Amino acid sequence: MAAMAVPGCAGPGPDVPDGPDVPDGPDVPDGPDGPDDPAAGTAGWADAGSLTA
Repeated sequence: MAAMAVPGCAGPGPDVPDGPDVPDGPDVPDGPDGPDDPAAGTAGWADAGSLTA
């Protein structure tokens, strides 16, 4: 079996270097806040008032 070993071919191959780091993309800003819904606000106050009354 020793005669089958070829000098220079044993062992792991050369290390392959890592590729370049890929930078993160730009942050996407949040969109603008939508307008308040007056119907939801008045309904909320009405519910709160009816619960406390």
